[in-house]
Amino acid sequence: MKRILCLLSVRGLAAIAVISLLIAGGYGGHALLSKPSLAASTASATSITPTVPGVDSETRGGGGHNDVRVINKDDNRLRVDGRIQLNHIDGPDVAPYNSAFAYGSCTDCQTFAVALQVNLISRNAKTIAPKNYGVALNYKCTRCTTEADAIQYNITVDDPNTVAQQEKALIKDMSGELKQLRSEHGMTISQVHSRINAVIAQFKSLGASLTESQQQRTDTTSPGASNISP
Repeated sequence: MKRILCLLSVRGLAAIAVISLLIAGGYGGHALLSKPSLAASTASATSITPTVPGVDSETRGGGGHNDVRVINKDDNRLRVDGRIQLNHIDGPDVAPYNSAFAYGSCTDCQTFAVALQVNLISRNAKTIAPKNYGVALNYKCTRCTTEADAIQYNITVDDPNTVAQQEKALIKDMSGELKQLRSEHGMTISQVHSRINAVIAQFKSLGASLTESQQQRTDTTSPGASNISP
C-alpha cells in the first residue's frame, strides 16, 4: 500500500474545481493528527459531483475523471461527502484522474471529502499515468479540522470489462459506509477517518494497486487560501 501524506502551499485558487492547478504550489509531508472531540452533526455537502454516494462506471481510452469538492461554511457542523467511480480502461494510454478537495471557513467545524476511484486497466496498456490528489484548505477557520482523502486503485487485468468479486465488495462496502456517515450525527472527523480506513483495511489483497493521498489541515488560514463561494 502506497500512502502519500501531502501538505500543499497553494499560490492561487482561481480554478478550484481543477485540483491539478492547486498542485502547482508544491507540497510536503504532513502527518494526520487525532483531534479532540467536537460537537458536530452531519449535513449535506456542496460538491461538483452528485451529493448522493453512488458508483459511476465509465469506459474511456484515457480513463475516468473523478472530482469531489466539499465546502463547509457552517459553524459547529461536520460535513462529509464522497463519490465512488469504477472505470473499465481498455485503451493503450491510461490516465485516470481522482481528486478530493475539502475546504473549511467556519468556527468549530469539521470537513471531510473522500474520492474513491477503481480503475481496471488492460495488461496491454502501453502508458499508465494515473493522477491522485487529496487537497485540504482552511480560510479564516477557527478551531477547524479539514481533511481530504483521495483513494485510487489501479488494477491491471486481462479483461477490464470484468469486475472481480474483491472490487465489487470494495465498492459496495465503501458505498454503504459513506451512506451511513452522511446520516449519522455527533461524530468527529477522527471517527470518520477511522471508518474509511477500516473499509480499506479489509481489502489487503488489493494493496499493491492502491495509491492514497491524504491531507489534513488545522490552521486558521492555509497558505494561499482565499474565500470560496459554496
